[in-house]
Amino acid sequence: MCKFEAIGVARQEECRTMYEAQKTFEQSCRICSSHGMRIDCDRCAIKFTHDLVCVAMSCSSDPVIRGEQNPHYMPRYKGRKAS
Repeated sequence: MCKFEAIGVARQEECRTMYEAQKTFEQSCRICSSHGMRIDCDRCAIKFTHDLVCVAMSCSSDPVIRGEQNPHYMPRYKGRKAS
């Protein structure tokens, strides 16, 4: 990973919103393509981190359903009943 990618990865990790992550990613792509850097897009660490950040943000925006409202809810095993 080159210094440009290290800086781009750090900027992706600092993003707080999907919009900010997308703008930062677009800026990194624009700089890379306009300055003739030889980074393969399929192996770009910035793209990988961007995808990871987007997945993490989309997962954190889903509501967490706890207790009996959760379709996968199973009550805890209380042990054997005394006879």
